[in-house]
Amino acid sequence: MKRIQLRLWLLPFLLLICCLWTRAGEGAGIEPLRWGMTLEELTQVLSKGGTSDSILREEQNRSVIELPYTPLKSLKISRGGLTALVEVKKTAGPESIGKLFGYAYEGRMFGLVELFKQTAWSSPSEITRALKERFPEGKVFRIFAGPKIVSYFEYRGNDLYVFTNEEGVYYFEPLTLDRVIREGQKVIEGKDSKFQEETRDKLRLP
Repeated sequence: MKRIQLRLWLLPFLLLICCLWTRAGEGAGIEPLRWGMTLEELTQVLSKGGTSDSILREEQNRSVIELPYTPLKSLKISRGGLTALVEVKKTAGPESIGKLFGYAYEGRMFGLVELFKQTAWSSPSEITRALKERFPEGKVFRIFAGPKIVSYFEYRGNDLYVFTNEEGVYYFEPLTLDRVIREGQKVIEGKDSKFQEETRDKLRLP
């Protein structure tokens, strides 16, 4: 009975994975979505897909975006070339908080997100197993998080990087993700270097 229930719980997620694979898979030009689409193009596809009551927009409430880039690492990057895309109702006000949809760089999508809190019908461990079935070359690893063991999944192909963290499942176009992280780290290193130089100058003052 439990096995049957588990399969029923996993079915919607497997359908979601197939959908996202079509949207963001190794054939980066696969319709209806593809890497590099603009906000307007994404909104048009969503409207044709039967979600005409929702639109996508850039998240404006945060000046800094925390971008996960591996199962255990994230980087805080000032909003600029990097933007977070959120899905909101057409009637929502400008200050409303939408559902995180993905990420764009220089106006073009390079990441999709499915947060666990938006798929409460299934547990993270079940989702990890489903991802492993969908991407058999991916790796599952486990770490201790306090009194419990947490499982993470990671798969990296030429055109698709998939991983989970404690928040959800992330799908990225690898080359753009690497570029965003490199540029973000350079900015942080530059700020650290400037701070150290200013500190040394202050210490030299009589």
